[in-house]
Amino acid sequence: PRLAGSASLGRREREFLRVSHAAARLRRVLSILAIIALPLTAAAAYGANQWVTRGARDREIAERVREAETILTRARERDLALEVSRRRSFAAFDAGRLDDGEREWDRVASSLDELEADFDLAQQEFERALLLDGSRVDVRRRFAEAIYDAALVAARDHRLPRRDALFRRLRVPA
Repeated sequence: PRLAGSASLGRREREFLRVSHAAARLRRVLSILAIIALPLTAAAAYGANQWVTRGARDREIAERVREAETILTRARERDLALEVSRRRSFAAFDAGRLDDGEREWDRVASSLDELEADFDLAQQEFERALLLDGSRVDVRRRFAEAIYDAALVAARDHRLPRRDALFRRLRVPA
């Protein structure tokens, strides 16, 4: 840029003015870039934090679901063993071995309590996962399946108040 009266300036003074103007332009550009960079940096930091947080949350949910599935596997195994004990008890009663039948039936009753406890623990793990992210349809589905399985076992074993409570948990509000 030409300044009024710059023609009377010497070569050094004109060079000084040119460098000064260039430095002023550079400061303006850097100031504008700093103003633009600040929100971009904040957005990037926020996005990175969300990404890290989501990853940690997803890992915790996966751990809760794995734990619930492990407990449900144990419950299914316990349920199979319970059915064997139930049949042994009935066979002993049918054969007239009342003491054997009673002992085996006591095992059935004890196993029922343990089976219910397993279903309850699995449901708690699913609930813990859903507390971290209630929008996870896959976890909600597995949770509902675990409740339903527990309700069927309760119905089979004539534990009607428990069955009714479990079926109530499955109701979706309108």
